[in-house]
Amino acid sequence: MKLSALSPTGPERRTQLTRERVMAAAALASALGASHPYVVEMALAVTHGGALGRCDDDAEFEFALDFILDGLARVQSG
Repeated sequence: MKLSALSPTGPERRTQLTRERVMAAAALASALGASHPYVVEMALAVTHGGALGRCDDDAEFEFALDFILDGLARVQSG
C-alpha cells in the first residue's frame, strides 16, 4: 500500500492542516488565557478573519511600505 493512499492530499490536506491549526490555537489560547489574558486578547485582535472578511497581509504590507517610502521621498525632496 502506498503512503499517498493513507494520507490526504490537495484540498483534503489543507482542510486537515486548517483544523489542526485551529485546534492548536485554541489550546494555546486556553493555556495562556489564565496567566496572560492580554496576550490572548491581542492575538485574537490581530487575526484577519473578522467581519469584513480575510485580509491580504502581503497587500497590506506593500501598501504601508509604499506609503512610508513615498512620504520619505517627499521629505527628502522638499
